[in-house]
Formats: sequence, C-alpha cells, structure tokens
Amino acid sequence: MVSLYTLKQRDIHPGGIPLAGFRRKFILWLDGRPSSLRLVREMSEVLELQGIMVRVPSSMDLEELEAMRADVIVAPPEGPERALAEVIASRTSAGLVHHVRPRRALYQAIAYPSSSFGKVVVGVDPGKTCAAVAVADGLVVWLWRGDCVDLPVEVDMLRDDAPSREFQVYVGFGWGGEEAAASLRGVGFEVRGVPEEGSTTLPYHAPAGLLEAIDDEHVLAALTIAYRGLTGWPRRI
Repeated sequence: MVSLYTLKQRDIHPGGIPLAGFRRKFILWLDGRPSSLRLVREMSEVLELQGIMVRVPSSMDLEELEAMRADVIVAPPEGPERALAEVIASRTSAGLVHHVRPRRALYQAIAYPSSSFGKVVVGVDPGKTCAAVAVADGLVVWLWRGDCVDLPVEVDMLRDDAPSREFQVYVGFGWGGEEAAASLRGVGFEVRGVPEEGSTTLPYHAPAGLLEAIDDEHVLAALTIAYRGLTGWPRRI
C-alpha cells in the first residue's frame, strides 16, 4: 500500500524556520478541492518548519484576504475561487499559480517567482519497505514510505510535479539497494549509490526542527542519503 509519510504531531514555532537561502514565504491556499486540502494537511508542517507558511483561509472576504499580504496565491484551475485569486493578485504584489494537480501547484508556489526548481535530489533508503525524501533547492518537499514496488512510479510522479533543471536520485548501499536502483533505472532514472552506514542514527544537516518531527528512522535515513548525494555538503560518515 502506498502512503505519504506524515510527521508526528508537535508544536510549531509560529515564525517558522527559514532554510537554505529561502526567505520566509507565505502561500495563500484558495484551492478547496478535497485532494488539494488533503495535500496541505500532509505538507504544511514540514514546510512551516522550513519557513514556508501555507494557509487555508476561514473566510473568503476580499478585504481580509488582501490584508493577509500573501507572497503567492494557489487557486483551483477554475471556479469562483480562481476568479477571487485573480482579483487579489491584480490588487496586490502576490503571485498567482494554479494547476489541475495540487502537488504541482504547491511546488510552483514554493519555487515562485521561478517557474521551476534548480535542483531536486531524491534520497532512497531501501529495505523490506522503501523510504524516500526529496530535497528541492535545499528544501525538503516530499517524504514517502511505502512498498518498494511502488517506488519508481512515485518518484516518476514527483519528477512530473517538480520541474527542475537537474533531477538526481541517490540510493543507499545496503539490503535491497541493488533492486531499488534497478527498478528506478528501469523507468529512465540515472541512479547513483551512496554509503548508508550510520544514516539511521547519525543524520546530519537536516533542516532545523525536522529531526524532532520525524519519528521514522527510515525516512531519516532517506533524508541523510539525499544530503550525502549533494556535492559539497559536509559529511559525517
């Protein structure tokens, strides 16, 4: 069964924690489709810990929404919320993004004003089940845990939703690593292997606050593997 890994419940500092050169960004989420709201629930905490605030308003009052001073507005592909978002964007400095796929819209909002990320790195911790984490321009934007059979499809969908100039996949050397790498290469990914010794017990340079929020050692290992794959990142192997 495929499932997006979700963080354990914890208190978040209201100011968030900026990371990796990203300034604090406020995303106003006006896409009320069920799949879109589910995505916000799954991702808002991990993003807020990195200084990216995603808010679904309780009111659709125009003046109240304008006063929120969003950096980016995410609207549905069509409908009254889309029209409202266009009005707000025309009267403020907020950017406006929309897409039929909610995750694609979310990544567009995070990357805004750029139309894509510069570099997306995926780290994979193989085993009886697989864990994967994506780091886009220094931001953790995707955490996944599921059946290894589903890994290639999940990473392929991620690549479609997160356009970037460079997309790299790193798999930890270990039990199941060769099989995981072969399955990813089978759908066209160039896969590189990295050492995974100590990755579950000694994750390093993870975004502030995420280590306390992630209680799954395999997801932590995937995060460490992603960072180990990034050229120039300090290592603690």
